[in-house]
Amino acid sequence: MSERGSHENELEVPQAIIADSRARELARVWGGASGMTVALNLDAWPDPATWGVALADLVRHLANGYAQARGLDSEASARAIRDAFDAEWHHPTDSVKGNLDQP
Repeated sequence: MSERGSHENELEVPQAIIADSRARELARVWGGASGMTVALNLDAWPDPATWGVALADLVRHLANGYAQARGLDSEASARAIRDAFDAEWHHPTDSVKGNLDQP
């Protein structure tokens, strides 16, 4: 059984998460006509440094996904992501807009 939310382009919740009572959604990232929109669960990790570890892990998952789905070299993909990250970090192409909505 998979679970999908209310938006037609929303990703499915992974099977391993459905039965995991300790699982928590950490972030949602959407790209749309107005640019990037994010929802963040800041309560998941009180220490901002933990998000750095999660971002590094996410890059590895992305690189692994490109290797599996498209046959790209995972190391080269990770390097390309990091290079683009560093370039964007030092010379942003857009500014962060919006407010933090607290539940």
